[in-house]
Amino acid sequence: MKRCPRCNTGLPIEARFCWQCGAVQEEQAPHRKNASYRVDLTGNLEAQLNEQFFQALRERIEKEHDSRLFPEFSERLYTSGFRDALSSGLPSWLN
Repeated sequence: MKRCPRCNTGLPIEARFCWQCGAVQEEQAPHRKNASYRVDLTGNLEAQLNEQFFQALRERIEKEHDSRLFPEFSERLYTSGFRDALSSGLPSWLN
């Protein structure tokens, strides 16, 4: 989460304008603790991608919200059926 420099309203990190005062917000360059996500093509791709996805999700939650919310977000993701929908659409060589 970021703050508007004009009125100090809390805004999402990707906000381009402040919804309180209308001030244009400077774009912030994306920052990642670990900018290089790599996979071992001879290893278990599904496990590697799953780990990297949740790592990126955690980083995004920590950046925009509160790190204590990660369990709530990840639980909501699991109960949404997202994982099942995604795995049914994966190419057979990834399963």
